[in-house]
Amino acid sequence: MNLKPALNMHLLLFLVLSGALWTSCPLAWSVNEEREVGVKVGDWGLYGNITVTWSSNDPGMEPDESLILSNNTAWFRHDVTVVTGPAVFFRNTTHLKDGTEISNTAWVDIESGTGNGTLMFISAWLNDGVLLYEQTIEPVYINRTLTGTYAGAERLVNHLSLRSSYTVDATEPQNILISLDYYWDQATGILVEREGSFINQTGSYLTSWHKSDMLVETNLWESGGAPPPTINGGSLIPWLLGGAIIVLLGVSIIVYRRRGTEKRAKRRRPTRRR
Repeated sequence: MNLKPALNMHLLLFLVLSGALWTSCPLAWSVNEEREVGVKVGDWGLYGNITVTWSSNDPGMEPDESLILSNNTAWFRHDVTVVTGPAVFFRNTTHLKDGTEISNTAWVDIESGTGNGTLMFISAWLNDGVLLYEQTIEPVYINRTLTGTYAGAERLVNHLSLRSSYTVDATEPQNILISLDYYWDQATGILVEREGSFINQTGSYLTSWHKSDMLVETNLWESGGAPPPTINGGSLIPWLLGGAIIVLLGVSIIVYRRRGTEKRAKRRRPTRRR
């Protein structure tokens, strides 16, 4: 039977936002902040600087088709088509290196986090220590707010950092290490950067991958424009939330699949540490 200790985007979001795979929680707090959609119909963002690496000395491993698709992608673009209440609907267009394009529609509720486009947009004007989405079973907090340069301009961005390590019980145990980082523009809530990595050690075999992409063009701000706005006339100083991080199982793309006749692995559910 095939063994697939890997997660695609939608499974990741279900696990993260349902709290099924928490291993610990950072020292964080949350205040009730009004949620605000920061984009409108016609707004768009184009993503590039796509990097994909995959390495393995295990003859039973191969990169997943979705990872291969990312490696063959030149750029992708999100166009906002409908905004109704807290829900943002957008068209995703993926332009492959051979010139062909794939298009589909997605949406996300910036209050609850529901939809098939979760993490592509969040509420505008969130701060560090605040819930990413309000109605998830387990709380997921923004780790910090910092300054970065995206689409040609200096912007204030919200950062979410996810880390997890766990063991898959199989014929030969697999030690898994996963990390994920997401960044959103604070003033608009649009995703500006994401980066994920995965390491699997099974005996003497080692398999790893890394993937990242970034917002390179948008109509939401002018390239080379003024410094990002501040809230209530003040400035936001980047700082780690008590030096702590959110630790949970999460990746943003399908990683790989193992071929062979091993028994289906039973993954141990991590416990939440305080």
